[in-house]
Amino acid sequence: MPLPTHSVERPDVHPDAPAGGGGPGYFRYNRLPGPLSGSPTLSGTSRKTLAEVEPAVIQRLKNELPQKWCAAYDEMTASRNNIVQVTLETYDYLFDFASQIPNNKVEDRLVAVYGMSGSNLGPRDAARMKGWMGSHFTDRDGRPMDKGHAMSHRSGGGLDINLFPQRPQVNRGFGKCEHDLRFRAMERETLKRPGTFCFIRFIYRDSTWFPAKIEYGLIRADGSLWVEEFDN
Repeated sequence: MPLPTHSVERPDVHPDAPAGGGGPGYFRYNRLPGPLSGSPTLSGTSRKTLAEVEPAVIQRLKNELPQKWCAAYDEMTASRNNIVQVTLETYDYLFDFASQIPNNKVEDRLVAVYGMSGSNLGPRDAARMKGWMGSHFTDRDGRPMDKGHAMSHRSGGGLDINLFPQRPQVNRGFGKCEHDLRFRAMERETLKRPGTFCFIRFIYRDSTWFPAKIEYGLIRADGSLWVEEFDN
């Protein structure tokens, strides 16, 4: 069964952003009902301030997006899934605990993470991270991969379930691709304003835990929804 190509229609697409196609996993963030509909900003309701509108919209996103993400994941997965929800600190993790299903060939992997950014100025547990998959690891094509944090350490993301194989150019923000640098810019945006609603969604093209693409979204200070898609 061929796996679908997922794409997302963004309210603010940069000319350098990767082009998305259609497919069974396709849905549009700026066509959600309510203040987001037809507008890139949350403050579409007159006579209400952003502070009044934003909490209600965030709650609606928390209620609606996980269902859409799980449905899209189901369409891109060729076998049964076993998605569980785990809450750690200020983030909720949707994780496919596929190994609990007999004869399932899909690897355990993250579906999405969402919540409110925090602040963590403490050191990373380097020894624990080194013990996870060793000091170096590669994907199945031999490319070196980083131990990426779905939600950054400084914004309150932890280890274990929060870790995934990530392309170094995106994780560390280096290289010649301007679009790759935007991932770190989005992380900095969540650090400037602890309490920022943000999410990461993973797009897979096979049965491994190596995501083909990473979808990163957040709500800016002006109430606009910023979503980018990164090759991994």
